[in-house]
Formats: sequence, structure tokens, C-alpha cells
Amino acid sequence: MMILSLAALAVDCTDEVPVTAETVVVVHGLGRTPLSMALLAERLEDAGYRVVNFGYPSRSEPIEALVDRLEDELHRCCPGSEDSVHFVTHSMGGVLVRALLARREQPHHGRVVMLSPPNQGSEIVDAFADTPVLRAFLGPAGVRLGTDPDGISGGLPPVDFELGIITGDRSLDPIGSWLIPGPDDGKVGVENARVEGADDFRVVSASHTFIMNRADVAGEVVHFLRTGRFQPADETQSRYLFVWAGAEEEGDSDFLAVIDADRDSEAYGKIVATLPVGLKGGAHHSEHVMPVGDTLFVNSFSAGTSFLIDLSDPLEPRLAGSFREMGEFTYPHTFERLPDGDVLVTFQTKGEGNEVAGGLVELDPAGRFVRSAEAADPADPELRAYSVTPIPAIDRAVSTTSDMRMEAKGTSFQVWRLGDLSLLKTVLLPVGPSGHEHRDPAEVRLLADSTTAILTTFTCSMYLLGGLEADEPSAELVHTLPWTTYDTDECGIPLTRGDFWVQTYAHSDGSALVSLDISDPRDPVEVDRLTLEGDWWPHWISIEPGGDRIVLTSGPGETLYRVLVMQLNPETGKLSLDSTFRDPGSDRPGVSFNRTSWPHGGMGPARPHGAVFSREKR
Repeated sequence: MMILSLAALAVDCTDEVPVTAETVVVVHGLGRTPLSMALLAERLEDAGYRVVNFGYPSRSEPIEALVDRLEDELHRCCPGSEDSVHFVTHSMGGVLVRALLARREQPHHGRVVMLSPPNQGSEIVDAFADTPVLRAFLGPAGVRLGTDPDGISGGLPPVDFELGIITGDRSLDPIGSWLIPGPDDGKVGVENARVEGADDFRVVSASHTFIMNRADVAGEVVHFLRTGRFQPADETQSRYLFVWAGAEEEGDSDFLAVIDADRDSEAYGKIVATLPVGLKGGAHHSEHVMPVGDTLFVNSFSAGTSFLIDLSDPLEPRLAGSFREMGEFTYPHTFERLPDGDVLVTFQTKGEGNEVAGGLVELDPAGRFVRSAEAADPADPELRAYSVTPIPAIDRAVSTTSDMRMEAKGTSFQVWRLGDLSLLKTVLLPVGPSGHEHRDPAEVRLLADSTTAILTTFTCSMYLLGGLEADEPSAELVHTLPWTTYDTDECGIPLTRGDFWVQTYAHSDGSALVSLDISDPRDPVEVDRLTLEGDWWPHWISIEPGGDRIVLTSGPGETLYRVLVMQLNPETGKLSLDSTFRDPGSDRPGVSFNRTSWPHGGMGPARPHGAVFSREKR
């Protein structure tokens, strides 16, 4: 169970909070206290919001007095920004917010999410409001929550603010459901939760009493606060994380672990399945995101071996194949899917040893050879085929040239015609003012237009690539982060989401996950950085397909054996740690691979590396 922070119960207006944080006022329902909203409040804080968990005597004062209390709280905690705060309410709390905003003359610019609101009243109140015992229980406010037109709900106007409503259709109260026509949550009918003017409406399988504690509901709340809409139906959250991990002890095997990533699951963060591949070979990369389909490519780089994992049943992963060299090409490294399902693979070298650059190899979805092309070019004799990014919209691919063994010193990128894998140009990166910016090109990512490309180096520089369709491609240095030596500093895997670039950044003065606004790709602007206590080396990240969660694995440091989940706000670029993703029973965020018991049996600790969220079938 999550340990709830005091901040989740209430926020005093004198507390120090980021001046840029948006404020959410959380309002509980009839007969409840702020404690009932504490779990939701903590999840909102994890998403980057400042939360005010408002409490009030719901059963002892009339509606008008309770609305006065809410307005006083708004003045107290949010002076000067009352018109822009967001509200998240449960049950009668939604009626209070409607009454408050109806009495205010100025438009309200914040967003409101109501959970199980009796916007058209409740038939339960109709049936029992005249019963002395229940009337005393409901209090002067609760007795006015009936469906009668003279009730408080019937007397409020249609809403004129951005409103999303989530209600349930699962009842824990058979008597209450017997009184309510149609589907209901035990207290409020689904149709009675509606109100004219609402922007979005969602029904979930939840009861009235506990709807606010569901992780999926919290995700929908955050999505609406950010975008004004709930998540589209095709943005179903991933149910699993697939983590490729390297054995550390002799006799153990590299393996794929399946972690429950369903935020609504009681097993959230539990390793539910594993698949050993029968080889200890330095588990390294998987594909950067889970592809469409059931098969994931992964590699054990030190052993020069790659595997195909069948994940059609995530709880029963199956080894579908493996390969080592392809012809003369050896040591496969990076896998990227093509539109037809084939896989473009970089092979670091040709032959044994580390003397000759490898190239690109195209494989079919079953891992069978299709064609290949050599990367060696005298323009950069130190290059090795490291990573590749297809750009189908312009019939191009761009590859980088770092050496996994850190012996050769590549300083270029290569442009290929995707249609036939012809090498068109090897382009040396321009040297930056510090003299190291161009060294060890690492990854290329596409921006939102699917054609603009930015390249990063392990020495923490960003180059905007240009002229990829022309005869003379180019690179322009557009951003750097401080870097001194590979012993202490490195920029690893990046990702993009909309107008934001997220970069792993290990540095001796403090490592971080850094978010940059790349709406102007010639001028990336840092908007946030997420740091953790202690020494850590963030390296690998991958984003949830259609979602905002990021999985992260690390190099040396306190998070070496841990898999972490972060949240990216797609509107602001702000980053937050998902503190609820953790080993069952643990008080520390993240899932530890420093253990001796696994679903496939006993073995020692393992280092997680490649990790991707599952892609749900629609």
C-alpha cells in the first residue's frame, strides 16, 4: 500500500511550491474527509500539480455555507489566481464547485473533473430524505441532492467552464441500485451524472465509494487537466513492461522480464513472468519501442547474439528465434522497424575483432536476411555502425558511428537511401567550441513532422541535421550540456514526444532526466530536469505507445539494478517520478533486479537495460 504523504492531505498556502505549478483544488464528497482523496491528491502531485485538498463539514451546514467555505479557501490559498485553478471533485463536491462557479461573475479558465457527481440528483435521496435517521445522516446539504427540480442540482445552470465527468457503473449497494433506474455506481445513476455543457464524459467499472482511488481514473483526470479531453479510446494504457536484463553471475542467463504496468492492478510493479534465453552475454538493447505485432528483437551484445521474443501472450513469453552474424557482419546492436514490418539492424563490425566497420542489414519480421550494405568509408576511418533511424517519408535512413568497445573514435553520421540501402554520404560533424562536441555520435530522433532529425552525441551535444534529401547533408550544433570525461559524464538514449525532447544525462555534478522544448529545433530550450537523490547514471528511456509514461534504466550508481517509471506532461514538458511503481511491499520507487528469486527460478541479480511498454491490441 502506498504511504501517503502529509502533503497529499492538505496544502497550506505558505508551503513552498514551484511558482509555475498549476494548482488543483480537490473537494471530497458527502460524509467523507480529505483522507478519502489523499491517494488521488498524491497522484496529482506526482504529475506535477500543486494540490489543495479541501476539507469541510459536509453533514452539518447547508449548501450555501459550504460554498462560502470553498470560496474562502480559494481566496486563502490561491490569491490572484482563483479564476485559473483546476478542481477535481467527488460526489457532492462537484455540486459545491458548480454552485461556486455559478455565483462568480468572471469566467473560470481552469478545468474541472467531477467523479460520480449527482448533477441531476440521486433517487436514493428522493426515497429516504424524509426518514428521520437518514435525514440526520445526510444533513442540511445532503437532503437537497434529490432529483426534485427544487433541489440544489436542479437549480443550477448549465456549466460554462471546461468540464470532464467520470462516473461508475459498478455498485456495492444493491438497495441503492434497486432504487436507481439504469446503470449506476450504487449512489448515482450514470445518466444523473451528466450535465449540459460538459466537454467529455467517461464511464468506468467502478463504485461510487472508491472511484477516486483507481489509478486509471487518476490517469484520465490528469489527461483532462492537461488537454481538456479524456484519453482517446486508442490510447489505452500499456498493461506490461518488457525489460531485457543481463545476468551477472556465471551459470546464469540473460532473460526478458515482464512487469505488470497496469496502474489499476493490485500487482502494479510486480515481475509476473521471465524468459531466460540460455546465454549470459551482456544483455544490451531491445527495440526502442514495442513494435506493432508480437515479436520483440533484443541483443546480448558481448556474445554477438540477438533473440526474437514472442510476446503474443505476455504472461508466457516464448523464444521465437536467434541469430549471430549475418554473412560477414558481426555484433548486431540497434533494431528499428520499417513500415512493412521488416527490421533494419546495425552490425558494428565485419569479421572477428574490431578492425573493420560493419553496416546495415535488413531482416524480415522472422529474423531472416533480406539485404545488407557496408558502412565503411574513408571519410571517417574510425566509424562503426552504431544506431540507425529510418525516415520513410523521404526515403532515407541516418546512422551514427560510435564504437561500443570505445576503441575507434567515430565523428560522423551516414545518410542512406532507404529503398535500396545505398550509402549516399558520410558527413563529419562540425567541431564545437570545446573540441569534444562532435565525438561519438549516438542517436538520431525524428521530430513531430517525421522528417526533421536531431542527432545526439555521447558527449552531450545536439546537432540539427539538414539537407538529408540533397547531395550535401549538413549538421548544425544547436545545444550542449556540460561534459568533461567519459569516466563521469555521458548522454545516453533520448526520446521525443510532440515538441519535447527528453534526454538521459549522467554528470559528476548531478545526473538528471532533462526535458527540452524543441518547437524551434535550432534553439532547444530546457524546461525541466528530474533529479534523484544519490549517485545515479540514467541511460535508457522509452515512452509508452500513445501515452506519457517513460521507463528508465541506468548505468552505474544507486539505480543500477532498478527499473523506474517517469511521467511526461505533454503540454508543458514537465517530468515527474511515478512513486507508485515499485516492488510490492517496498517503500522505494522502482522495481529492483537485485534479487535471487525470479519466476523462472533462483539466480543472482541482473542488470536491466532495454525496456519498452507493451503495445495494446485495439
